[in-house]
Amino acid sequence: RDVSQLVSEGLVSLGRGYVEPAESTVVDLSSMLRSGILTEVKESFTPVISELIPRASSLMIDDSSSCLPALHELTGRSPLTVITNSLAVVQAVGRAPMVELHCLGGRYSPWSNSFYGARTVAEVERFRADFCLMSDTAITDGAVYNPYDYVAETKQAMLRAAQIRILVADHTKFTRRALCKTAELGDFDYLITDVEPSRSVLEICHEYNTELIVVPRTAKQNGEDDSADA
Repeated sequence: RDVSQLVSEGLVSLGRGYVEPAESTVVDLSSMLRSGILTEVKESFTPVISELIPRASSLMIDDSSSCLPALHELTGRSPLTVITNSLAVVQAVGRAPMVELHCLGGRYSPWSNSFYGARTVAEVERFRADFCLMSDTAITDGAVYNPYDYVAETKQAMLRAAQIRILVADHTKFTRRALCKTAELGDFDYLITDVEPSRSVLEICHEYNTELIVVPRTAKQNGEDDSADA
């Protein structure tokens, strides 16, 4: 029934046993749906993320489903300080030993299971984290975009509050468009993806010293890509 409602609202389309997002620059999928798409690809990013973020670090992380799989390994080699606006992240690390958790408050957004707004931004600005780990909806024209201005503003605050910034983006992000700019691609220190991006993206990474890390895809991941679009 939930999927039927999303189809009727034009947010997703239903294929034979899979759901894919509708082409839109002004809406995004819920956290529940996003977490079930391209799971093998997202999990493959974990070793790279874990290598970049050492023990005893402070980590600012948003509600992106692309970043969630890495939390299990990161918290498995505590101590770690986690700062987040995402209840999914809170649930993932809240009981982990030797993890200091800071939950950013604000206006609760049910579709993302996260907090946003002026209060969230104000709380972010109280911190200075070692790392910011995030993803976003679209990468186009050398910049990162999100459908919602309040989400983009929260992500911008997180980027300002971190020393090292890591963007996790599977290949589908490079074929989408969204309304509100979050950041320039060159604002990130690392870009982790699963397919080598276009020449223009490579040139931007080179110009701004953004280290591009391409995680090789497996045959299973290619099969998953045939049945779901993230």
